[in-house]
Amino acid sequence: QVYSFWNDAARSVTIDLCESSFDAYLRIYTGTTFSTPLSGCDDCCSSGYGSKLTLQMAQGTYLIVIDGYNTNEGTYVLKVQCSDPISSSPSPSPYPQPSSGCVPTSNVTAIPNVLFNAYSQEQLT
Repeated sequence: QVYSFWNDAARSVTIDLCESSFDAYLRIYTGTTFSTPLSGCDDCCSSGYGSKLTLQMAQGTYLIVIDGYNTNEGTYVLKVQCSDPISSSPSPSPYPQPSSGCVPTSNVTAIPNVLFNAYSQEQLT
């Protein structure tokens, strides 16, 4: 599954999949294409096979890719938590509609019909 969000200020952002029921692999891309990977994680939670990343993110659009390691799949809870802005810029807005405060997970936008193959190459369905 692929999600997109808009971050309107430089800040620390934590993306958490620790409550997944499968071996979740997490990747973050800068922008609206899959050409600029920012970071990735497999088995980064304190226990189990979930994934969790904390990154310093500049203002911009990001893609969150949730995939299963190898052919794993299952249910997950995606949590996105933001720190206060590093600069005096306003708080981030959920993409695509602006609002005040941190990006709540419920407002992170799912992008349908994008899958990845075993080599992390984008496959449109």
